[in-house]
Amino acid sequence: MQWRSSYFDRSLGCGLTSPCSRRAAARRDSRRDHPGPRPAAEGQLVRRIGVGTIRVACWALFVPFLLAAIPCPLQETLPTGAEVLTRMRGVYSSCSTYADTCSFSASAARGTEPVALWTQGTLNTRFVRGVALRADSSFAINNATQPSSYTLHAAPGHYVFSHTGPGGADAKRYEPKSLEQLVSVTNGSTGLWGAPVQYAASLLFADELSMSGLAQLANPVTEAVEPIGENWCLRIRAESSSGALLTLWVDRESWLLRRLSHDTPVGDIHRRVTVEYHSVAVGVDIAPGEVAPP
Repeated sequence: MQWRSSYFDRSLGCGLTSPCSRRAAARRDSRRDHPGPRPAAEGQLVRRIGVGTIRVACWALFVPFLLAAIPCPLQETLPTGAEVLTRMRGVYSSCSTYADTCSFSASAARGTEPVALWTQGTLNTRFVRGVALRADSSFAINNATQPSSYTLHAAPGHYVFSHTGPGGADAKRYEPKSLEQLVSVTNGSTGLWGAPVQYAASLLFADELSMSGLAQLANPVTEAVEPIGENWCLRIRAESSSGALLTLWVDRESWLLRRLSHDTPVGDIHRRVTVEYHSVAVGVDIAPGEVAPP
């Protein structure tokens, strides 16, 4: 009788067994019909989810400290301002030839009101070491309809400066006794108190122009890396021996100037010269006629 009751209980779901026995039999039948891993009980599932959440939270707190402790290869240490100026001066002072084409502007203002002369122009410089430097500039003052021009020529022991006013009028020619005087005459005769030729010249003739242009700069600081056209440049801020503030954009591959800003306070007047080097190169071929005297 007991065997028959047990048989009917398993087969028909009824008989003399208790409800607990029937539930246990149902679970056995379910495992037999659906083999595989057993699902977790509800309490077990909640506990597992809680443990996983705690682990994720711990990793979220720990990973930032771990990353901060590991040096990142993408974090670049920029050269100091002094290192950049040394590299730049070395390239200019040792090159055999040099060529640039640039545009420039010069202005002065008292507060927001422009004063004195406002100038914009272009400059081409060609240089062969031991032979000569020649710079040709065309510029307009206060939006003059006809430009003025000048040519500067420096050869060993011989210096020439020629200047013509608007439309070729008022032509003048000077033969200074030194390169220092040549740069001074250029600034005074043209009204370009920041004649851009002085910047490259002071780097190419570092010994003769030791007190001009970019020869003497103090407190240089590397501020940023910025693109000038297709060239990445180090932006350097420094002070001249006269107290003017200069900002230089130096090509980080060629170590040549790509842009320059020269700010000079004179009383309550602020003067600014900006030079943009559209092309600049060293070690290039230069024909003899490009550095011939005017």
